Amino acid sequence: MPLYLQIETTNRCNLRCVQCFRREFDAEDRDLPIGLFRNLIGDAAPRSVLFCGTGEPFMSPDMFEMLRIAGTQGITTAANTHGILSRDRMRAIAESPLDSLRISMDAASEEAYARIRINGRYARLVENIDELLSTSRRRPVVQLNVVIQKNNIGELSDILDFARLHQIAFVYFMFGYSFGSARIWGELLGGVAYEDITRAVARARAHARRIRIPTNLRFISRNLPAYWRKMHDPSLPGMESRSCMKPWISSYITASGDVTPCCRLLDRSDVMGNIAESSFSAVWNGEKYRAFRSKIRRGEMQSPSCRECMPRRLRDYLASLLTYPSY
Repeated sequence: MPLYLQIETTNRCNLRCVQCFRREFDAEDRDLPIGLFRNLIGDAAPRSVLFCGTGEPFMSPDMFEMLRIAGTQGITTAANTHGILSRDRMRAIAESPLDSLRISMDAASEEAYARIRINGRYARLVENIDELLSTSRRRPVVQLNVVIQKNNIGELSDILDFARLHQIAFVYFMFGYSFGSARIWGELLGGVAYEDITRAVARARAHARRIRIPTNLRFISRNLPAYWRKMHDPSLPGMESRSCMKPWISSYITASGDVTPCCRLLDRSDVMGNIAESSFSAVWNGEKYRAFRSKIRRGEMQSPSCRECMPRRLRDYLASLLTYPSY
C-alpha cells in the first residue's frame, strides 16, 4: 500500500493561472464526497497526504473535516493553496491540524503576479500570509511554491527576499510542464533563452545561500539541462538511468474518485480504477496497476507527461525528508 496519497478535494478554482493545465480540460465541477475520503483513509492508511489537484483544496465544503479525520489517524498532512481565501478560512487553517501549508506565489511584484495568476489579488495574498504567520495559535509550517517561468525569472531572488522578510520556512521551486499543450509551453518559457534561465537560477541559488533561506534550488540547478532538453524535444531520453518510483509509493485520487499513479496522468487511459466502484486496495493491487508498474520497470514511458517528467531518484526522496517541512 502507498506511503503517500495526493488527494484532489475539488476540481473547482476561482483563479485562471496561465500555467495551469485545468484550462485545457472542460470537466464538470466536482467535490470529493466525505464518505469516499473516509473509506479511502481507512483502507489505504497512508503515512502522509497532500491535498492538491486541479482545483483550490479549500473550496471543498469538507476540507476541514478531511483534515480532522486525517489528524485523528496520525497522518501527516499538507495542502497547496493559492492563498486568496477569506480571513475566516485563514483563521480556520491556523486552528486546524494541518501540518504544512504550501502557498503558490509565483511572483514578488504585483505586476508579475497579475500576469500569472489571473483573478488573483496580490495584496490579499500578502495580507493572508501575514495574518497566518502572526497568529499566536498553533499553525502549519508555511512554504512558498514557485513555478519557474518567463514572467518571474527576473524575480526569483526577490521572492526569496519576501520569504526571509515574512519568515517563511521554505521556498520550493519547480519546473513547469506543458502537458503536451503549446499554449502552456508558450506561457511558461516561450521565447526565453536557455542561458537566461540558467543565469536566473544560479543567481537565486547564490542569493538563497547568502540570506539563508532553505530551498530546493540545488535539485533545480542539477536537473535544468535535462529538463530543457526534454521540454524542447520530449522524445530525447535525457533521464535514461532513472525509473519513476511513484507507482510503488503513492497514488493520486481525483475529486470524482479516479485513481491514477500521478497527478500529471489525466487521460482516461491512465485511470487505474475508481474508489466509488471498488476499494482502494483492490485498485492498488489490481491487474491494470500491476501492468503499469511492469512497464515503468522496463523503462516504457506511459504518456507525453511521463516523457516530460524529471523522475526523482531515491536519494532525492531521502533529501526531501531532511529538507522539506512536513514532507
